Amino acid sequence: MKAEVESVLAKIDAGDIPVINVFNKIDLTGDAPAVKKDGQGITNRVWLSAQTGTGIPALLKGVAEFIGREYQFYYLNLKPEAGELRSKLFQKCEVLSENVDDAGTITLKVKMEEATMGWLKSQARFKGLWQEIPGKYPGKLPDAI
Repeated sequence: MKAEVESVLAKIDAGDIPVINVFNKIDLTGDAPAVKKDGQGITNRVWLSAQTGTGIPALLKGVAEFIGREYQFYYLNLKPEAGELRSKLFQKCEVLSENVDDAGTITLKVKMEEATMGWLKSQARFKGLWQEIPGKYPGKLPDAI
């Protein structure tokens, strides 16, 4: 079953989106509820029983941790020929706004995890196609660029 889910995620280009694996029916197996975390301390596996509710609080806590990860706000300039990069950013980040100037330069306001910025910086194929506009804005995002 897990392989089938991973196959579908890969087909829709969502294979690198983080997930929480939930293992249900511990009431039938006799297993105890459990939570496993990744190297960053984020819940990535939960064993529970939907029937009895055992383990549900741990799942809810894990989901809260998962979606409460640290996000940063960035302004990025993309060259006009950076269409593939633009597409990847829309997949991996929350694009808050997009503006295109007369020269075709795209300015994006994005909300992304630090890990996603690390990914972006490591992508040799995108080198020279983008630049961060100086200033990183944790917390409240300024209204104007």
